[in-house]
Order: sequence, then C-alpha cells, then structure tokens
Amino acid sequence: MGLGSATALATPTPPTKATTGTAPYVPPLVHGSFAAAAVTLTPAAAALPARRALRLGRT
Repeated sequence: MGLGSATALATPTPPTKATTGTAPYVPPLVHGSFAAAAVTLTPAAAALPARRALRLGRT
C-alpha cells in the first residue's frame, strides 16, 4: 500500500510543482477511501477468477 501511494504521489509531483509551485495535495479522506477500496477489491480480484478456473476444471 505504501509503495503504491508513493508512486501515485511521485508521478504528478513534477508537473504540479512546475505549474503551481506547490506539491499536489490529496485530502486524507480521499486517500483513505481509495486505499480502502483497493484493500477491499484486491481479495475479490484474486479469488473470483481462481474460483472460476477451479470450477471449470471439474467439468
């Protein structure tokens, strides 16, 4: 989670600093909601295709 957040922050930092002179600001609630969505969706994204693949193997 930390690596993804750092990468997501590092990407827009140079253009934002060049145009506005400040670092990009992401409100904590927005960042937290994206992090919560990622944590919630990751197990589903891994489990559902695996479950389907295992099911197709039986027929």
